[in-house]
Amino acid sequence: FYILMWKLANSRVHLHVFFPRESSCACFRSFSPRKMVVGEILIAYVVIVSIKILLSDGLGGLAKSIVRRFRDLPGIDSLIGFVIKREAQSFLRQIESSSPHPKTETSIKIPEKGVSNDALLDQLKSFKANQLDLSEGQVFAYVYTIGTSHYKAMEDAYLEYTDETSDDMPGHDSLCREYLRAFMHENALNPIVFPALRRFETETVAMAADMLHGDGNVVGSLTSGGTESILMAIKTYRDRARDLFPHIKSPEMVAPITIHPAFEKAAHYFDVKMIHVPLDSDFKPNMEKYRQAITPQTILLLGSAPQYCHGVVDPIEAIGKLAEERGIPFHVDACFGGFMLPWVEKLGYPVPKFDFRVPAVSSISADVHKYGYGLKGASLVLYRTADIRKYQLFTYSEWPGGLFGSPGMTGTRPGNRTPFWK
Repeated sequence: FYILMWKLANSRVHLHVFFPRESSCACFRSFSPRKMVVGEILIAYVVIVSIKILLSDGLGGLAKSIVRRFRDLPGIDSLIGFVIKREAQSFLRQIESSSPHPKTETSIKIPEKGVSNDALLDQLKSFKANQLDLSEGQVFAYVYTIGTSHYKAMEDAYLEYTDETSDDMPGHDSLCREYLRAFMHENALNPIVFPALRRFETETVAMAADMLHGDGNVVGSLTSGGTESILMAIKTYRDRARDLFPHIKSPEMVAPITIHPAFEKAAHYFDVKMIHVPLDSDFKPNMEKYRQAITPQTILLLGSAPQYCHGVVDPIEAIGKLAEERGIPFHVDACFGGFMLPWVEKLGYPVPKFDFRVPAVSSISADVHKYGYGLKGASLVLYRTADIRKYQLFTYSEWPGGLFGSPGMTGTRPGNRTPFWK
């Protein structure tokens, strides 16, 4: 066959198998004899190869081969990847924004007066009535447990070692246990399947954002604890820098020496160098040295409210001014104080501004399982805008099982984080 092609390519003979002169259109008649020969040879080659694949692998094999050859064309594979990734991100945003009660998402606040336990139990029954029955096997990919004696034993064992959160609120712990038992085996990996879990997360984010003086643009995610919230924040700003500032090859972040070790873990995991700032005698970072620590490689500034070592709130407003001057994002670690300081301030004690009232603060981490009095483990990471949070999301489009998207480190997201919503 190859000898035949070589001879035809070097001859003046015409093949009229595919382009007979009598029927060919004007565009083919304008071709030179050599171009006609080369064209006919290429088409003959394609036909012969296609027939060979069809006979050996069938129609499916032929289709796969055509797609593979198409993707080998310059730029096609990148274009397909871009379109699929965009669709995956669109799907993930759809999941992130889905809720059975969209009217309450952005405006809900922590109520002035708490809802009674009986009313919350009635809501619990309503939520469960609208959920899929796990025992019917309709959620195979998300739930593997069934309502057997073993199932019941797992619940009892879990609840036996669940910490109590309050002695001065009658019925509080028993109510938490009812919610735990109701949603213990559900999975927030797909909130479309479990809409109640999505509602819990969305409304918790909205209430926390309002508590921390955020506006309707603040978005966030529920995580397994403060460490995951911190990991997600660093991952977000690293990926943001990669996208917006690709010339930064060795990213750095600046923080007081008292920053929580979880940030050191994040630095190690995500290859972001930590630059420490020493303290003054008041246990706050020296702001002149903080300024000097900022370099063209800096992608993030950090502060704590408060830091663990001495219980001191870092000078968030002063660090915020540096962030504004340099155009650098600023994350506040309020894992310890996020659900405490706002209420200390409401009691009339002086509390320095540490939240979204500081214009430069772009994100905050706050643990619900500390002074939010939720059960472990539950934390939040909040972003001032969705344009920042988008870098936290992970999507993957090449898996044969379909599009995969996840907002945090974990895939499975246990429903037993729900009791703090109440």
